[in-house]
Amino acid sequence: MRSIPIMVDDVKNYINFNMTRCSYFSIECDLPSSGWILELKKRDIPFYLISLSGVIEGPVGDNYIFNSSELIEELFDIVEEIPELFIDVNDIWLPNLLFKYSLLKRG
Repeated sequence: MRSIPIMVDDVKNYINFNMTRCSYFSIECDLPSSGWILELKKRDIPFYLISLSGVIEGPVGDNYIFNSSELIEELFDIVEEIPELFIDVNDIWLPNLLFKYSLLKRG
């Protein structure tokens, strides 16, 4: 089982909006890059990559979950060794009912 580490950033409890905003980490590239290939039905399509985003779903190595801050730091260090890549924080809104009430707070 893999894990996507998220942090609760905000909780809304309005009549028509009972949602929780969660932050998560991604690996981003925003510099044009050649050498990438897009495959579509067995056809290679050359293109310049302008933006690329990948959601981080687990630590490097044999661990399946982030069970220590050191695993997150290790992943960040590996990604940031590549000048074109960086770690970013994004967010997603999820329904409050997906969370245990005791966990529904910022942080």
